Parts: sequence; C-alpha cells; structure tokens
Amino acid sequence: MNGEIYNYVELRDGLRKQGIRFKTDCDTEVVANLLAKWGPGAIQELNGMFSFVAISVDGEYWVARDHFGIKPLYFMRVCGGIAFSSEIRPLLAAFPDKDAVAEEFPPSTFWHNNRRLPYTPRTNSPKPSRNLRDNAKRLDNLLQQAVERRLPRDLPCAVLFGGGIDSTLILHYAHRLNREARPYFIGTRFGSDYEHATRFALEHGLNLRKVPVTPQQALNVLEKVVRAVETFEPNVIRNAVFSYLLSEAVHKDGIRVALCGEGADELFCGYPEMGAALIETQSDASVRTIRNRFLGDLCRTQLLRVDRCSMIHTVETREPFLDCDVVAFANGLPLKQLVSGAGAHENKLILRDIYSLYPKLSSEIAHRRKVVFVEGVGMGDNSRSGPFYDYAEQHLTENDFHQLKASFRGFQLNTKEEALYLFWLSQDLDVRRVRFLKHRPAANCSAFST
Repeated sequence: MNGEIYNYVELRDGLRKQGIRFKTDCDTEVVANLLAKWGPGAIQELNGMFSFVAISVDGEYWVARDHFGIKPLYFMRVCGGIAFSSEIRPLLAAFPDKDAVAEEFPPSTFWHNNRRLPYTPRTNSPKPSRNLRDNAKRLDNLLQQAVERRLPRDLPCAVLFGGGIDSTLILHYAHRLNREARPYFIGTRFGSDYEHATRFALEHGLNLRKVPVTPQQALNVLEKVVRAVETFEPNVIRNAVFSYLLSEAVHKDGIRVALCGEGADELFCGYPEMGAALIETQSDASVRTIRNRFLGDLCRTQLLRVDRCSMIHTVETREPFLDCDVVAFANGLPLKQLVSGAGAHENKLILRDIYSLYPKLSSEIAHRRKVVFVEGVGMGDNSRSGPFYDYAEQHLTENDFHQLKASFRGFQLNTKEEALYLFWLSQDLDVRRVRFLKHRPAANCSAFST
C-alpha cells in the first residue's frame, strides 16, 4: 500500500466495536481489516490518497486507487498474471517482452478478482444551497477540516506557498491549527508570486522559507526531472523542475510532510479555458465537460508532478482541496458560483468569497489572476517561450527534430521541447510499450496551450 488514509482512526474505532483487535497504529492494518470484514464495499469508506494491492490467504484479491489518482499505480498483464507497480520503469525492466505493455490503473476504481468497477467515496458533505455566502461558509469549514486531517501529529509540516488564492487559503488554515506550520516559497524577485508571498508572510508574522533559483539551476536538473516524472509534457515538466527543487529544500530542513493547493483550479474552474467556454457557448454543460476532463487528467499532470517530485526526496505532499468531502460539495455547487466569464477575476468565485469571511486575509490576493507555477517563479509561462523552450531549440537541430518525430510516430510531437523530453525519457524506458503516453492530457499540455 502506498499513501495515507486520513479517516483511519474513525474506521479503526468502528472495527474495534465489532471485536476486531489491532496490533499497530497503522492505517494499512485498518485497510486490511476493512477488506476482510466488508470486502469490496470497504473501498468507498476510505478518505485519503492511496493505491494498494491486497491478496487474501485463499487467493482473493483487491486492487484500488484513490478518487483522483493522487497516488500512482500501473499494471502489466504478463505470464498469465498481472504485475503492479507505482512506477512504469520497474514493470518494463522486469518484463522485457516487447508485447507486454504498461497500463495505468484508473483513479476511483477497484479491481476485485476479475471484476474492475468504478466507485464513489462515501462523504459527510452538506448539500450546497443557492446562496453564495452560505456556501462559502460551508466550504470554509470543510477546507479547514480537510487541512486538519492532513496535518501530521507531533511532526513539523511545510506548506508549499506561492501567494496565490489556493496556497494562501491552505496556509491560513494550517497556521490557525498549528503555529509551527512553515511556508516554503520558491522563485525569483522577477516572478509574479514573489511580492505577494513576501508581503503576506510579513503581515502575518510568518517565517517564510525562501528557496532562490536561477535558470541555470533549473536547467541543471531538467533531465533528471523528466526521468523522475516519467512524462514528456512540457508544461508538466516546467513546473516539475520547481516542485523538485522546492521538495529538496523541504527535505534538507528535516521536514517529511507538506501541504499544497493542487486541485483547486480544476475543481473550482480556475483555468481560462472554462471561462472562455462559458462565454462562447453560454452552456453550463460545456464548461462542466472541460472541467471534468481537467479533473480526469490530474493524475497525469499536476498530481503526477507533485507526487514524483516530492517522494523522490521522501517528502509526502498532501492536497486538502481534493478531500472527499470538499470534492463532493464542490461538485454540487451551481456553476455560477464557480465561474461567471473569461475575465481574470471571474473564476474560482466561491474561493474568492471565502476571503471576505476573514478581514485579515489579503483582498489583494483574493483578486489575483490565475498564474501557472513557472510564471509565478519568474521563468516563463505555458507558451512556446522561456528558458526550457529556448534550451530545446538550441540543443536540437531541425534535422534532429524531424528524425525524432519520425521515430516516435503517434506521440503528436509539436515542439523541439516535447521531442527532447521524450528522447531523454526513452533512454531507459521503452516509451513504445507505454501506449497511454500517446493520449495527451488536455490540462497544461503545449498541444493545447499554444
């Protein structure tokens, strides 16, 4: 089992009342006992981030992955059986048969013996009303509970902080609950996040740990990050470089758990594509379709980036916005409380409204526009420009690019940057046996953000 079950104490107490004895204070033992007691029905009781494979003494087995694929899981059908791994590379290395392909286990899915079925986590989320202020208060309470579940007991905790709407809210809740929660910021003085993060920390008396970075430092770890994240999507890799360096700093300071604001843009319609669709179609359904695709791609974009770059430094990063109760509440909100147009301040409306509940929270941050991580750091954005794009342009000739496109047909290579990353990835990973890499994610992919 890989991950963390946040409600395992409540689940364990319920099992104890039914006469089950426990030998440890471990969430894995709770999952094992839940499966033994309830079978597949146990999966929907779990609130957490996880992937696991469980096998009973008589050969019955269960495989499951959390509701958004926060924790990775891959599998391969080989030798009349099935092999599982948290990374792609070990599967390919263990089973070199060219016909054996690695597949991604879908989020929010459990596999019981020969049946693979979707599941929906059980929640205690209240039903949203039609009033924005009432819903903001309810969401405020749910988010605080989600942060509290994820704060480690008796351990220091980092908050990955960029001075934006999402990470500021997480820091706000974490610091209210634990004065030792420490914000970590990475960036240059030229990034749009620097002034906001610095000012907020100063106004609230927070000990902001600033991690400086230069373009050369970023380029020095670029190839290493591509191999760690196991993707060639440029706008995932660009952001992953800074997740990698930030997690490295957290680890060096002796902290092993961090909180972040990932998932908020997907859940609360923070991407400009969603507002643009509303203006263009005047249809809630079209916006929800785009939103669902972004949410579905999270396991191959933001969550993949955060998990790989933090775990390689033995830091476990947790995402309160993706708490089961928060997600259920967000899914029930009227769309007009999420997005009203394509303007810079017309998205994530309910999150912006939470700021008005707290006079000491910065209204300036509440009115910030959406800024991608790499832009906040001060090293480009999602366009075909910036230090990473320029590096690939300088290191690949036109002939190199055309040869790589021919060699990797079906991967929809549009830029030298994509081609360079795929080339690096292919050096010790047979990408042709990882067919799902050809299905490009909609979110933060240069094929969609030109």
